[in-house]
Amino acid sequence: MTTNSLNNNGILNLNSTGSSAIFSLIMDNYSGSGTTNAQIYLTGGGAPYYNWHYVAEPFTSGISTTFFTNINAFNLLHYDDSRVVSSDFNGWEYYNGYSGTSGIAGGAGFTTMTFGRGYNFYNGSDANITLTGSTAIGTMLGNTSLQYSGLTPGSLIYGYNLLEIHLPAVLTGIWSHSADLSTQQSIIQQGTDGLLIYQ
Repeated sequence: MTTNSLNNNGILNLNSTGSSAIFSLIMDNYSGSGTTNAQIYLTGGGAPYYNWHYVAEPFTSGISTTFFTNINAFNLLHYDDSRVVSSDFNGWEYYNGYSGTSGIAGGAGFTTMTFGRGYNFYNGSDANITLTGSTAIGTMLGNTSLQYSGLTPGSLIYGYNLLEIHLPAVLTGIWSHSADLSTQQSIIQQGTDGLLIYQ
């Protein structure tokens, strides 16, 4: 659905019932005090590929991690470039501060998923997750400061940022990478709800 303005003073259900029936919403303005139920469908799967998904939440006030951790209590991560030491893989952090994965140090963890930030989630089987909120739905990411923690420009292990595309609409499955690192702004990978950017 594409609209200039959306006023929600009731209940807005954004349904996704399978991999071929995922809601899409593009809007310029959101108003109202109604409840929104945004359902996302995520495919599961185990070895050898493990279907990790970039996910995000649409509410400007953020949501609890429990929407995802009630489905899988172990596999929700965010990315923090300042954690990188020897590999870009070091930037991942589990929501519960887990430290048992080689290359990922333990951390403080997080309990809130914030608007504008992307997350990485895995579950062994297909899952429909309904995100419910009564605050505003964000309509644009706006100006976002990208992380770069390297001491010298152009280091290949620094500068990754996982941002959100919170209402799946247009871009899916893009894989591009600029060999010219001087541009400092090339898209690395995008999933349904997340965008991993190299700065």
